Amino acid sequence: RLKILVEIDRVHDGRKYEDLCVTELRVFLKEKGRDPFELSHPEYEKRINGERKYLLEQLPRALEADRAALQGLIRLADGFYMRSGEGGEWLNETYLALLVKHPYDFLLLVGRQEKSVRDKVLQELLQPVTDKYANRQLLKAVRSAQGRGLKSAYLTQLTDFYSAR
Repeated sequence: RLKILVEIDRVHDGRKYEDLCVTELRVFLKEKGRDPFELSHPEYEKRINGERKYLLEQLPRALEADRAALQGLIRLADGFYMRSGEGGEWLNETYLALLVKHPYDFLLLVGRQEKSVRDKVLQELLQPVTDKYANRQLLKAVRSAQGRGLKSAYLTQLTDFYSAR
């Protein structure tokens, strides 16, 4: 829940009325490293709910190592949901769960994404917001994928990050 206090410090005189009328109020929030998102956008709830529904439908399949579901959830990083305040935390937890449960498949598919998507997923994996998984579990998952032959600079970043914590 977000509360905003609006203070009007000047108005333009009207020709007919003396009261203040506000036709529209737009609020833009910016998180460090993320694009601004607009809370008052008429399509906001529709898009958020659609992507949330997609996440909830695909997650059980992804947790069973369904590659199409894994791919779809990875692609959410490039969507509107990921850029919203509430979406980031859910998706971060989803990515951590997929990393622990299916490290090879998940990291293989992340590595096949275009750089912008891969970087967004990596950013989430480098800033876990949940205490559900210990760093040793996450490190073990990354190392198991490396043990199966995955090699990439982003895997080295993850290894270094989880080792240092």
